Amino acid sequence: TYAGQKTLHTFIPHLLELITQQQLSLHQAITCITQAPLTLLRQTNPSLRVGTAADFVIIDPNKQWKPDAELSGSNQSLKGRVVSTWINGKAVYSAD
Repeated sequence: TYAGQKTLHTFIPHLLELITQQQLSLHQAITCITQAPLTLLRQTNPSLRVGTAADFVIIDPNKQWKPDAELSGSNQSLKGRVVSTWINGKAVYSAD
């Protein structure tokens, strides 16, 4: 497991819920989890260009799932799941 992987899996459904409740726009949510942390750390903006590190996550916003109680601290069903995680252009996680 890569650092932050477990947190991201349960964070995404909660972030999608904020979008559904119209407390955040999709653009605001994406900025919060991509560009804002890089700005705070004074790093360059992410890109998916040839020659750059391809670090990204693919999600299914409609996937219903129930995480392990150890992972989430609860037994509730969540909507929105990480399908795969890629670091340096290589798949490091797949939900399949």
